Amino acid sequence: MKTLPSAAALALCAASCLGASAHTLVDFTRAGHGWQAANHVSNARQTETGYAFEVTDEDPWCVSGGLIKLPPPAGNASHVRIELETAPMSVADSYPGEFELFWHKDGEHFAASRSVLLEPTGPKPFSVFSAKLPLDAFDAAAPMALRIDPPGRSSSFAGAEYRRLRVVYLSPEWTPSFSAPPALELSSAPLELSSEGWTLRHDRGRAGAFSFSAGGKTWAEGYPNEPFAIRGPDGKAETLDWSRGSFSARADGAKIEACAKTRDSSGRTWEWRRTFTARGPELHIETSVSVDRPADVYHVPYLTLFVDRASGGRKKQALMPGIEYLADEPSSNEKEVRGPQANRLIPAAHKFCLNMMAIADAASWFALEWTRPAYQPFAAVFDTPDRQFHSGGHLFALWAPGIGQAREEGDLRIFGSVPFTSGKADAVLSTGPGGDVVDAMTARLPLGRLPPTPALDAARSCDVLSRGWLDSGIRDGNRCRHALGPNWRPDVVSDMPALMLWLASATPDASAAARLTEAANAAICALPEGSAERKGWGRTVSHVRRPAAPLLFGDPLAYSAMQTASARSLAAQLADGKRIWRAPGGGRPDYGMTLGADHCNGFTAIAEEEMLAGALWTGDEALIAAAVKSLDRFTEVYGDDVPRGAQPWEMPLHTPDILASGRLVGCYVRGYLLSGKQLYLERARYWARTGMAMVYFLDPPGGCKGSVGRYATTGVIGATNWAAPNWIGLPVQWCGLVYSAALADLADVETDPGLAALWRHLAKGITASGVDQCYLQCDGNKVGLLPDSFNLVKQERRDPPINPGTVQENVSNFISLPYYRVVRATPEGNTLLHVPGRAAALPPDAGEIARVEIAAWPKSPFKVLFSRVQRPSAVKADGVAVQFEHRDGVMAVSLQPSCRPVALSIER
Repeated sequence: MKTLPSAAALALCAASCLGASAHTLVDFTRAGHGWQAANHVSNARQTETGYAFEVTDEDPWCVSGGLIKLPPPAGNASHVRIELETAPMSVADSYPGEFELFWHKDGEHFAASRSVLLEPTGPKPFSVFSAKLPLDAFDAAAPMALRIDPPGRSSSFAGAEYRRLRVVYLSPEWTPSFSAPPALELSSAPLELSSEGWTLRHDRGRAGAFSFSAGGKTWAEGYPNEPFAIRGPDGKAETLDWSRGSFSARADGAKIEACAKTRDSSGRTWEWRRTFTARGPELHIETSVSVDRPADVYHVPYLTLFVDRASGGRKKQALMPGIEYLADEPSSNEKEVRGPQANRLIPAAHKFCLNMMAIADAASWFALEWTRPAYQPFAAVFDTPDRQFHSGGHLFALWAPGIGQAREEGDLRIFGSVPFTSGKADAVLSTGPGGDVVDAMTARLPLGRLPPTPALDAARSCDVLSRGWLDSGIRDGNRCRHALGPNWRPDVVSDMPALMLWLASATPDASAAARLTEAANAAICALPEGSAERKGWGRTVSHVRRPAAPLLFGDPLAYSAMQTASARSLAAQLADGKRIWRAPGGGRPDYGMTLGADHCNGFTAIAEEEMLAGALWTGDEALIAAAVKSLDRFTEVYGDDVPRGAQPWEMPLHTPDILASGRLVGCYVRGYLLSGKQLYLERARYWARTGMAMVYFLDPPGGCKGSVGRYATTGVIGATNWAAPNWIGLPVQWCGLVYSAALADLADVETDPGLAALWRHLAKGITASGVDQCYLQCDGNKVGLLPDSFNLVKQERRDPPINPGTVQENVSNFISLPYYRVVRATPEGNTLLHVPGRAAALPPDAGEIARVEIAAWPKSPFKVLFSRVQRPSAVKADGVAVQFEHRDGVMAVSLQPSCRPVALSIER
């Protein structure tokens, strides 16, 4: 490709911030810029004010006519801001979406890994869209081809006019220089504060000189006389030295109060206060900083903790909920995300599912929690091991300024001073016994500490789901797509009509119920005779896939035989409790290359859960024994691990994954139903807790009442293909809904009422958030569908839109009767019952194998299935004999719809 004339790339404009140099890269107001409309763009034209065009579809773009050479950056530039100036957007109250800039060097091609979203900057109506990224991510040395993708056509966006494309090179104003702190030595008679297993010791003569210990172990140490960096009168950084001022500390009952004062070179007086308060198992730390006259600051360290300095940087596990979930491995590693995005040293606030950092050794855990400030925001700093100070342990810190114009994510350098008069940080330290971060979450996230769930209104939920099935573009006649978009064609499926029948039974809207019933029956009649779908299985669209369809219109005995054969094959493959990952070859990505092994729990659990689900439908005791034995080996192999690797179609297997948590809970709930082993219930509880690390318990920063945030779920803590999209901070609710469905199953078998309430609370919150995330009526043919992901900061739904089934199977756990349940049919014994609704075992009378009470939702004849049951002499519903069919230890019973529960007895 040719290189464009330098005149198009070298026009210099004023720098837009301190430490920045700006250059006009492309001036679209002048003819000869060479750009071309390439895809889904029409009527491209040069005007007096820019390059204008209309957008015709969802994926438009314009490309440069040749390679463009960027001007050289300043010697100390570390970041580049890219700015696209357009004609003012005509949308008054919102903006239509982001523009996206792609780039590649000669001989390469455009790819998501070399792109950045340009987001609106400044006041409305928006005319500047920009993004910042590290200079090494945007190779300024070589000429590049550029492409700009405007938003897709929508009711609020039909075209744009490009005016200028600029690059602004940014240089840091202050760069910290850290050195290893000396070993902490406290005065001979330090102040002490103790409570419920922990002790705080504070030096009487130095600010920041304290230690926090428990069980004979020093978990955390402060940073004595920690320096602050401010902007001096000469515009250069000035360090405050607190050791040159005054300091006092005193103990007062359950408190220790410390205060320091010092003066800067401009004569301003700075005051630092820290209060430690014992509250049972918690140590509360409030740190405040103030100055008597306004100042500009570069670095205000509210709290710096050197954690477990005796560990040499080792640990068993560590956690920043939603951002890092680590075994004994460095934070910010490149096993799940590569390049600059892997740097999670200082994450943006909206990425935290909970304001917590936690770490565990083999016997105990330590956690730091904080309150998100409403003003003078600070940033959380997490480094394990500590590679900033080289303290020998790990670094947990709360430092200002927060992420914004002055500070980039992951970067300790400051790009501009910020005004300051006062600020405060509230933190909590806690510790306890246990060998992993799940023990910390168990202690720190009981049901009473969880926020309220979003409202889950029955009528509204049914309306959202009904619109999804009836008014969106997800169905094509009697066929259904998994999602809207060119990658999903409509197919005959078995679960769509079954789900629509449940919704018809649950909705209070009689008109919607009639339409749902008519559409479902038509879809059932259209299923090819003899097909797997006609028998109740085959192709499906929901991610949860509860097998209600065989009981409604299919053949449950044939389904049982199919599941038996499939489970038998899987049990043979999983005999040692592992599923081996093999690189696919053929140029396809090897998602196992950063795993460090050829197997992992989530990848194995995909097959393990399928095997155990099949075993629930069989009467083959040898198969059940083999399945349980495989689960025992699985337990030995994976123990108390990090959940990872359940999305092997696009994610590195090392990636922590809420879908893995859901699959793992599902494995052990099914194992518990098959065996009654208490160990399996304990394992299900463990894996349920791991998923809590990826559930948002916070509202988004700046979120208004009613915004989506709480109980949204991080799908994976990583990026597709190690690059893009990066899903950290971008909830993927369908993954959380699979986990939520497993929690509802766990709650049904949970023997601890308090834990059962916890699992239901979590499941309800995730379900309610799923309903809230669904597309709205104004979204046209997407209405009622679940977005693939949700941008919390912008409150924006992101395509592709997914069918309503995954949301609905969770909604059914809280509205009307459950879509499908499998329960133990006898108080003592192994017989299982599969029912479209709810069932409970009753004490059997003399001469009975089992007696159950069934509350079912179908409004037409249906069946229930018993597995692991001997052939009875009769089956009676409320004392009246009903038809049944028994084969190979399983039995299908035909029932009529009923508006009240039915007592079903199985007679010997």
